[in-house]
Amino acid sequence: MGFADLVPVVLLSPVAGYMADRFERIKLARIIQFMNATVTALLAITAFAGWLNIELLLLFAFITGMDHAMFQPIRSSLPPELVPREDLPAAIAFGGFTWNSARLIGPAIGAVILHYFDVNTVFLVNTFLYLWFFAALWMVRVPPTPKRPPSGLSILGDIIAGYRYAASHPVIGPALVILFGSSFLTRPLVELMPGFSSGVFGQGPAVSLF
Repeated sequence: MGFADLVPVVLLSPVAGYMADRFERIKLARIIQFMNATVTALLAITAFAGWLNIELLLLFAFITGMDHAMFQPIRSSLPPELVPREDLPAAIAFGGFTWNSARLIGPAIGAVILHYFDVNTVFLVNTFLYLWFFAALWMVRVPPTPKRPPSGLSILGDIIAGYRYAASHPVIGPALVILFGSSFLTRPLVELMPGFSSGVFGQGPAVSLF
């Protein structure tokens, strides 16, 4: 399940970064969030209808991973277009704080819903949250992205040039190495936590309440 959710990030993030650099970012963000809301709504409908099985769940996880992979570079590149340059460090810091705090608070809220209701309700709440985010994006006004002159390279050539620049940069290169290590060494622990909670310690989502 973790592989189905994360492998699109590895495969599609470079393409999404290229798109964020070449096309209107806010339009791309709206399209991707509409797809996200549609996928989560279909997941909720499938769950309430009783049709959900492990194969469909893996498929939904993979499609959701594709949406996240496409949206992440666009989300990261929007702050410079939304705030003045002098406020950019604070905007990036605040965006990182909200993103990572949501990764901590969201599962805890999901555990409470699981304890008092069921997993179908979690899917339904998730759908409404994506719809809210989609509506919020329609209210954001971003100046048109200036068109970049063509680089003369293919899409693959541009992506490879980006990798070379990042790898040779004195700050970006080491930062990516640290991110690579933390992602591959700590993320599996997050994915395995539910299994340990249930299979090893005999606890379910109720453990998050204490």
